[in-house]
Amino acid sequence: MQFINANDQPPLPRPRHITLGAFQKRLGVMRVFAIDNSTAPKCIALRAFLNRFSYIDLDDPELPPLLGMLAQAELPTPDPEFPGSGPVTMQLIDEVLGAEVTEGERP
Repeated sequence: MQFINANDQPPLPRPRHITLGAFQKRLGVMRVFAIDNSTAPKCIALRAFLNRFSYIDLDDPELPPLLGMLAQAELPTPDPEFPGSGPVTMQLIDEVLGAEVTEGERP
């Protein structure tokens, strides 16, 4: 009979949780400023949804459709007060949600 040492088991994967600030940096600081200042209902709804959490779960199944609403509506509108701001894109969503979580991003 062979016993498995608990230390021989691979570690469980860590949750893909990041701070709200890290999530905002992934979206782009100027884009987040534009979202924060937008009066578009979809931007307001996203802000309200995300601000309820103490961290962002990158594997939350609701996150891609919520961000996708902004991409489909081409929001946020570029704001000249925030150079580099502009709409969320499907490519950006893939990058934001797909990137590896670094230790500095964890809550």
